[in-house]
Amino acid sequence: MKILQLFGVLTLAVTLLVGSAGNVSAQESAEVTGVIIDVNPAEETITIAPKGGGTEITLKLTGIEIMKDEVIVGIDALSEGDRVEAIYNPETNQALSITAESPPRGSFGITDNVSIGAEGEGSFMLETKWETIEVFVTDNTTYHIPTYVPPWQTWEELGELVLEGGDRVAILFTEPAADHIAQRIMVLPHSPLNNHTAGIIIEVTNNTITIEDNEGNIFTFDLPEDFPEAKVGELVTVISKRLRGIMNPVAKASVNVERISERLNRQMENIARRVAKGEIDEKGGNKDIEHLRGLLEANYERHCTVLERVSTRFEARFGEDHPARLAIERHKENARERYEKHLEAIEKGK
Repeated sequence: MKILQLFGVLTLAVTLLVGSAGNVSAQESAEVTGVIIDVNPAEETITIAPKGGGTEITLKLTGIEIMKDEVIVGIDALSEGDRVEAIYNPETNQALSITAESPPRGSFGITDNVSIGAEGEGSFMLETKWETIEVFVTDNTTYHIPTYVPPWQTWEELGELVLEGGDRVAILFTEPAADHIAQRIMVLPHSPLNNHTAGIIIEVTNNTITIEDNEGNIFTFDLPEDFPEAKVGELVTVISKRLRGIMNPVAKASVNVERISERLNRQMENIARRVAKGEIDEKGGNKDIEHLRGLLEANYERHCTVLERVSTRFEARFGEDHPARLAIERHKENARERYEKHLEAIEKGK
């Protein structure tokens, strides 16, 4: 009986000692995940930049097993840019375990400090969830903006491509990936390449138009040679695109309010013809016409509101005889006449 009691006491003592040692070990170890930014084989150390930021840490790798890409290697096999997970003693910075992976060929992030020449050579900074790196591009690097241009053309071939700070990119690096030379870049612009700007034309030159929107903001657009004729006082929506190295956005097309009203009127006339031919029933046709009439009224009210606001601002700034203000007043009268004409057409078609 005494022997059994003594055995139990010894077992309890060993358990307590082991548990205590385990607690000490847990307290004496720390973990860090990040990117290797320096390797010193002579001193058997590596320096790690922690993932997500923080203070860099230099660890001693003396006498430990190093795993890289699931293979046991020496410190010479580690490289700057390798992803690494390390367990170490925070008092001595002696590594207890090192697991590393080669940098991936693909990377995702946000661009900054873009500096690329006309022939496509240059660099930009890329902020990823792991680190911030400098990415290098060459005249062989190809780019793609989804739905905007044919895929994978060089910087020089695209000519109009915009890569700016703040754009999101997906990059495929050449081998070795640690050199950070981009082979392909897919660009997701942080702001639209095609913009729609609605306002009143307040100035027209040989190669530009200037419009003022409902809030008083003024925009100037460069015009291509085939751009349709534009007149001061017109309320238009200008579709434009931003280009590399161009100060003003370049207008691609414009749609004025008169054209929208005419389009709505043609749709109403078409519905009336189909009702007369029996292709659609009268009740359904009248419902469609009333819907289009509502759109026409909303279009007219919005048109006149913008015209009135811009006209008032022009009168305050330049006086009531300013040419642009007089042109706006003429367009207000034209808009009223067109609206009444279209309403008359609707009544006849019922």
